[in-house]
Amino acid sequence: MEFFNIKQIALALMLLLSISSILALGVSSLYWSGHPLEMYPGQVKEVNVTLTSRPDAETERALVAMEDDAGIAEITSGVEYSIAPGTTSTKITFKISVPETAVIGDIYNVKYSATQISPEERGTVQLGVVYNEIIPIKIVEQSKVSGDIS
Repeated sequence: MEFFNIKQIALALMLLLSISSILALGVSSLYWSGHPLEMYPGQVKEVNVTLTSRPDAETERALVAMEDDAGIAEITSGVEYSIAPGTTSTKITFKISVPETAVIGDIYNVKYSATQISPEERGTVQLGVVYNEIIPIKIVEQSKVSGDIS
């Protein structure tokens, strides 16, 4: 029984150590549930989300898809991205168009996914990373919208 537990622990450690080598792609946003993007009814704005890659990684490829546009968003920068090692400048651009009829206090959740595209290698098991992300948009009065950085 002890030998079986040692094998399980060794396998778990090996998996944990190998995960760090595949998690090279990252997604960074200025907006999350505790810090939503504030927009007013009728406002149109471009918002950027950054794709990042570790310095010791190879060039990564990512596919971005809109999961739920909440009726107000679209991806305008394309769906496939190449991220050079160590960069934090690859941007996904969303066009957010709040309808004139939006109600102050409402929150729209724009949902998208970013998927790491694994290189085609025969004979190996490919593990891809998928980030399911949300950009919350809170509707506020026009006078309360600050000069946001996106």
